[in-house]
Amino acid sequence: MRKRTILIGLFVGLVMGLGFSSVRARPDQNGNGKLEAEFLEPVAWLAEQIGKRYVEPVDHKTLLVGACQGTLSKLDPYCEYRPPKAPAGSEPEGELVGPGFEIRFDPIRKAPFIEESVRGTAAFQQGLLPGDAILEVREESTGEVTERTDLADLHDAVKMLWGKPGTEFTITVLQLDDQKKREITLERKTEAPPGVSVVEMLDPQLKIGYVHLSCFSEAVAAELKAAMRELEEQGVEGLILDMRFNPGRPLGDARACGELFLHGKVLTRIKGRTGPETVVRTPGEESREGLPMVVLVNRFTAGWAEVITAALHDHKRAILVGERTFGSASIREPFASTFDDGTIVLTTARYCSPNGNVIEGKGVEPDVELELSRQDSRKLALYMSNGAVESHKPTQTGQGQQTGSDGSPSTEEGADEEFRDVQLERALEVLTKELTELRTPATAVPETAAPVISE
Repeated sequence: MRKRTILIGLFVGLVMGLGFSSVRARPDQNGNGKLEAEFLEPVAWLAEQIGKRYVEPVDHKTLLVGACQGTLSKLDPYCEYRPPKAPAGSEPEGELVGPGFEIRFDPIRKAPFIEESVRGTAAFQQGLLPGDAILEVREESTGEVTERTDLADLHDAVKMLWGKPGTEFTITVLQLDDQKKREITLERKTEAPPGVSVVEMLDPQLKIGYVHLSCFSEAVAAELKAAMRELEEQGVEGLILDMRFNPGRPLGDARACGELFLHGKVLTRIKGRTGPETVVRTPGEESREGLPMVVLVNRFTAGWAEVITAALHDHKRAILVGERTFGSASIREPFASTFDDGTIVLTTARYCSPNGNVIEGKGVEPDVELELSRQDSRKLALYMSNGAVESHKPTQTGQGQQTGSDGSPSTEEGADEEFRDVQLERALEVLTKELTELRTPATAVPETAAPVISE
């Protein structure tokens, strides 16, 4: 179906000015002859067949949009066509706010999917994860229902989710892990989630501190600096930096977060199709370079969160514990389309680690891997959202949820309902071992007395 949509759409966009006559290849210095022979001629032929044989007249404009959507979907998940905005006067008046999560619209399936939900939002507290599909939206004040099949584009999806502050809406969500449908009622709020969600001393004896960097808000650098000062006042000697579920969108200066732990080192390398490589370094004005660190990551760690994670890893500033990250660190640029008022978004460059490793599509691999199922990741999101700082501390061995042979949470019947954050427990074990080794003095090797040589 996708292939058919792409082909039908492409012929319209490329042949509208050509009519249904055949296109002859004319080799030239720019290589246009190859483009015409391998691409334009087959499309023109297809256009001719559709013009002669298709059962109904073809709406060129509609198919042209399909061509853009289908073609861009063949590049990567982030290249997209955004249709023109709705005409003035067609949108509700007054202040509008979003649903508390970001969405991505799939034009092929005509469905919005949750792209990111951040700790501190109602969506995250309900266990909504990236990849969950939104099937239906019901406005609680009016009872109006919008189904997925009614949506034409991204603007339709945004329109049905955005509304006035304080209003409630109910979404029917299809969970990716178990294919179960859930109805969740949320309230639209204006408050943005904090960049730093939790700051605490996990182990007062070993002085191990914990910070959850949940997203890159406008004030995230100041929040992280304040968190570090708070832990330093308590004598912190080791840090667990939790980057799980961080979508990595650089709303603020995410580079300033890396600056706290890397002094004048390469943070990332930006590689495009043309031009020289761009090297981004950290000023390192407030570096905690000697502080032992473990960074927690999971499959939902993305974007700039991956960039910072990769830099800390390559410079051997931190041990990574958890799962391979999402793999979405790239630069996308929008530009206006020439045939309507829509927008084309293309990936123009990719962020690489200091060692030159591409993050896009590959992610960052942890040093100590402890993978959770998607279902257990959802439980973890709910566990991390209960609001109590004390509950985030790992339970003692033998308490809480049972674990499997690999240390992952057990899903067997009869296991305790209390959830254990086994990834955090493993991070604590790794950092405890490192601190213990640093504090244990090396065994002195006794000097051997030099033999006395008689003359």
